[in-house]
Amino acid sequence: MPSQVANKIERFFSNYPLKHYRKGELLILADEDPKHIFHLTTGQVREYDISEKGDEIVVNVFKPPAFFPMSWAINKTPNRYFFEAAADVTARLAPPDEALAFLKTNPDVMFDLLSRLYIGSNGLLRRMAHLMGGSARSRLIF
Repeated sequence: MPSQVANKIERFFSNYPLKHYRKGELLILADEDPKHIFHLTTGQVREYDISEKGDEIVVNVFKPPAFFPMSWAINKTPNRYFFEAAADVTARLAPPDEALAFLKTNPDVMFDLLSRLYIGSNGLLRRMAHLMGGSARSRLIF
């Protein structure tokens, strides 16, 4: 992430309260409309679903300086995932409408978010391809 973009993001989110979460604490529940956009400053957050068998299926791991849940904020996509602190976490919590206004008025930040989204979706597509058609070894690795 270019430093100019990182500085803009940091300045925007610095206007909002800093919250601390302990490892294992849920930030957002599945099927819950989030109340905030979280800007992760330290730690890691796992985004996961629970299979019919009761297994956790991790779909993403957020690391600083990520902010989420953006699909819900931008598209009003219903949130189907749990967001859990994978380590002790600190995050700033911004109102969704203000975070969206920030993105709309800062195309360089929006472009950076889009770039990171494509990197993540490429990783998911590779994982899916190996899980569907790869050897047992490649499925295990991915």
